[in-house]
Amino acid sequence: MGTHKGAFILSAEGKRDRWEVGGPQFPGCEISDVAGSAQPNRLYAAQNGGAPGPQIHRSESGGLTWESLGVMPGRISSIVASPADADTVYAACEDGTLLRSTDRGESWEELAVPYEVGTGRSLRPAIILDPSSADRIYVGSAAGAFRSNDGGASWRPIGEAGFDVRRLAVPAGNPNLIYAQAANGVMRSNDGGATWSDVTGSLPSAFGFAVEVHAQEPETIYVVPMKSAAEDFPLDGKLRVYRSRAGGTKWDPLTTGLPQRDCYVSVAGNAICADTLAPCGLYFGTSGGAVYASSDAGESWMPIVRDLPPVYAVKVQTLP
Repeated sequence: MGTHKGAFILSAEGKRDRWEVGGPQFPGCEISDVAGSAQPNRLYAAQNGGAPGPQIHRSESGGLTWESLGVMPGRISSIVASPADADTVYAACEDGTLLRSTDRGESWEELAVPYEVGTGRSLRPAIILDPSSADRIYVGSAAGAFRSNDGGASWRPIGEAGFDVRRLAVPAGNPNLIYAQAANGVMRSNDGGATWSDVTGSLPSAFGFAVEVHAQEPETIYVVPMKSAAEDFPLDGKLRVYRSRAGGTKWDPLTTGLPQRDCYVSVAGNAICADTLAPCGLYFGTSGGAVYASSDAGESWMPIVRDLPPVYAVKVQTLP
């Protein structure tokens, strides 16, 4: 996981009831995103700030030691490794630049992008890879949402121009079903992004950054609503994850184990994830430095660590 002042590694056995905390790695440095890879011991961490500038680090030892891969062209908003090719990794910079490496980050090539870069506007792209197709890439950004079927060589928009997307979620094995937490609510597409429907429905607020999909149930999705852009914290000070088992047509609050009074934290778009175990595990981190975990698909939660720096990214990897 990445935080405002370093990276941490949380680990547990299959029951996911007892956790160990390792770190911090890169103490004092802003780690905006982290990623595992198809090679179990290979990890990536995106560092913003500090000398000599934004850079990506790689570990070949499960986080025991790290190597800098050099300075990147701008502040990094997203990093993700291919689930099919252990040597391929993608990165995005806040200004909209997209990059790909096919040699574990040793060298990078800039990809053509379907929007204007260098305007001074923060586009904060978030990259999502389709687990079922190595060449299918999704990008959600302040400039819109886009899809590539050829590893980033070409792109097509999914959604209207200016579709401000904070995060996308795509179920494994169903690339035509896409969920989005957008600036104006939670959206769903059944046709690969050609058309969208608003499924915000009974959620207490349309505002938020985090959306995730159940690993085995493509119609089960999770969001963490916040009050508004100006008041980026839970409504009434109650931290609630909302789940829909029907693709967004009906929402239920999940509160067991979560603070239900005096809680005024936020949850970043990169700070929620689901594992591939059964039952499905869910994890999210907060600006207050806590990470919550559920080993029963959201029915109950427990804080697995508290009092860390503000959490920017939470990623999960199931090891053999």
